[in-house]
Amino acid sequence: MGANQSVENFEVPSSEHTATLHYFGGRGLADQIRWMLAASNVDFCQKTVSSREKFLEMAGCQLPFGQLPLLQIDGVEIVQSQAAVRYLARRSHLAGTSSQEALKCDMIAEAIRDVLSLVVGAPFRKYGKVADAP
Repeated sequence: MGANQSVENFEVPSSEHTATLHYFGGRGLADQIRWMLAASNVDFCQKTVSSREKFLEMAGCQLPFGQLPLLQIDGVEIVQSQAAVRYLARRSHLAGTSSQEALKCDMIAEAIRDVLSLVVGAPFRKYGKVADAP
């Protein structure tokens, strides 16, 4: 979605901050975005999506893939976490100045995502294996 989005969006960006990050309470896919916002000195706030109803309303008009996190910055809305990380890296000149440097940055970003997925999934594991559903 671009700058000429519909005004029907459920959640509007903060007028007091450069960026607004929407995510569930807790850790997860938004962590890498938070780190990039901090590394690039972007003033941001986080709005917690705290109910299923709020999420469904956002999904109906604002989340094209029906997923969070949602990053609102520079008049655009970004809903894929790695797209947000790469956008922030390019925006703050942290994405490399050549194809080879950009590749190294992409590899580092993906390695961090891999490690993050292990950490985020840890509470759902039981003795090294994924716990059975009750």
